[in-house]
Amino acid sequence: MRARPQRLCLGLACLVGPAVVSAQSDTLWTFNAPAKIRYTRVGPSGHLLVATEQGLIALNPEVGSVAWAYPAGGRAWFRVSPLGHLLVGHGGVLTAVDPVTGDTVWHRVDLPDLSRAELGMSAADPYGIVQANRSLMALDLRSGVTLWDSTALPDRVGVREFFRLRDLGAALLIAQTPLSDAALLTVTLDSGRVLWRRDSLFRRPLHFAERRGIEYLATFQAHEFGDTTILLYFSEDGPMRLDQRTGAVLWRAEQLAGRSVPGRDRGYPVPRVSGGLALIGVERRLVALELGSGRVRWETERDFRDEPTWIVPSSGMIMVGGFGREKPFLACLDAATGARKWARDVELKREATAYFLRDTVYVSNDGALSAVPLATGDVRRLTEVGFQGGEHPVRMDTVEGGGLVLRARQNIMRVWLDGRVAYRRYYQAPGTSLLAKLASTALIVAANVGSIALTPPGGYAPVIVGNPVLAARYARAATAENYHYLFTQSPDSLDQEGFSLVLMDQRDGQELGRLWFDERSPDYGLDHVTATVYVREGDRQIVARRFRF
Repeated sequence: MRARPQRLCLGLACLVGPAVVSAQSDTLWTFNAPAKIRYTRVGPSGHLLVATEQGLIALNPEVGSVAWAYPAGGRAWFRVSPLGHLLVGHGGVLTAVDPVTGDTVWHRVDLPDLSRAELGMSAADPYGIVQANRSLMALDLRSGVTLWDSTALPDRVGVREFFRLRDLGAALLIAQTPLSDAALLTVTLDSGRVLWRRDSLFRRPLHFAERRGIEYLATFQAHEFGDTTILLYFSEDGPMRLDQRTGAVLWRAEQLAGRSVPGRDRGYPVPRVSGGLALIGVERRLVALELGSGRVRWETERDFRDEPTWIVPSSGMIMVGGFGREKPFLACLDAATGARKWARDVELKREATAYFLRDTVYVSNDGALSAVPLATGDVRRLTEVGFQGGEHPVRMDTVEGGGLVLRARQNIMRVWLDGRVAYRRYYQAPGTSLLAKLASTALIVAANVGSIALTPPGGYAPVIVGNPVLAARYARAATAENYHYLFTQSPDSLDQEGFSLVLMDQRDGQELGRLWFDERSPDYGLDHVTATVYVREGDRQIVARRFRF
């Protein structure tokens, strides 16, 4: 497929240049868009991608000049493919664009309306699956060519849901056929060849929901074992283990028939495999199924305090947690028998958060950080958390150099594993009107910087092979993981007052810089790989500011 012309100008985008300011200022440049700005995102190459009512503009993050532009009218959207390309979609049009140069890699104009379809991608393969109402189309993301679609499937198959089978390079389809409302088929991703079909695997109905006219399985569990078999828990028939290559049912856990499916939509954890057992949370219990037969080896004798959300096997024991539930808890089971290892389960309050490290669970709850060793279950209070403003830690993680960092919206602290506090910081919120804005900013960072630049090696493939620009940005991301941002009205160390965005190093709690604002609720996006903040001023202007440290 031949590439269309690239480097197209959007209206005034190539005429309205950026205003570059003095190097002494924290403002890098100002850009005036040729049309109303719909949204901005940070692209995989570090360009600021500006979606206007006329199309997509990529700005150089250092000087604000237009690197390239793509004329996508209407409500265009974009995503990043596993190959690192930007996929720009509007209506039935989909274009793959090189994020550095803006060159068109491939272009399609004959797809289903993407406002009424879903595009599924995976880091494991170069194939995209377009799902519309009861139909599928497989694209080769390297070329944009259609590999196959569901019209080639036999016997009037209407696809209701699909799952990728990583081990097999295939897709498992749930489909409506003349013989079944929920038949299973497996087809190869590269050709759509049907490997097998089963019309009568389910006795009880599967529960579907609908979004934008597309059906999806609302409640389910699935787990690939890595040996070309898969566990499916799709209905109240109970879980079953299938051979992905043939569709043969190796076993059914009929002892669980009639019990509600512990779906991910209800916060249940994915099944875990340990010691020849599949561990599944069911209602308020944990069930261990023998991998060879599906027979229930054991089930916890009594209910947990609430439904489990967390299963962690470790050293002959199984940690089970119910974090985020109405009545959170922490329990420890013997992996061989399911019996409680501790004298009693640990009862927690709703704001609890936890981190499992080596042989201990560290729990923030009821205003304190505590350590719970697996061996005893004795709760040892390490230190007061001391968060201000009515906040509780919402995230706990390890940090470079050791210990744990606990974070909330306006609070952050680092604690050594013996309970010594390295630092504790609180920054006063500028007002409740900012909360929604900050949540939006956090989403931008997570979805558009973290998913591309911060993904660990071996996971998502974030760069086009041989692209030095993307490779360099990926390498810089590791350092940026040590930084943390908060918006506040607390004064700085010189007692300067106002509204500011603080950049700090979460290793030592020291401020690395501040950007000051005139309003309590600025509209901004953040690229924390380069510590650059993009501020929206009105409908058409973007001001790029950068922390200098």
